[in-house]
Amino acid sequence: MNNYEIILRKPFYLEITEKIGNLKFITDGKWDWEHGLEHYKRVASYTKRILEQLNATERMIELGMVVALLHDIGLSISGKEKQDHALKSS
Repeated sequence: MNNYEIILRKPFYLEITEKIGNLKFITDGKWDWEHGLEHYKRVASYTKRILEQLNATERMIELGMVVALLHDIGLSISGKEKQDHALKSS
């Protein structure tokens, strides 16, 4: 089992993504509520396709998919204060 699948099975990760998914954000005057687990899985899928097209190694593809799962994790700390979530996610 790769790290991507391991993360998706972690109860703590699932709890955090559910918490983030329940937050409501406004971006450019529109409601943006696509920050739950399905968003992260969709970003991971896009990442995989892009890296495959770039002929990345299997390891690089897996790492990219893991990063995709975690790219907004800082929202669990910063909540609706989206502006600093990227730093906290890193």
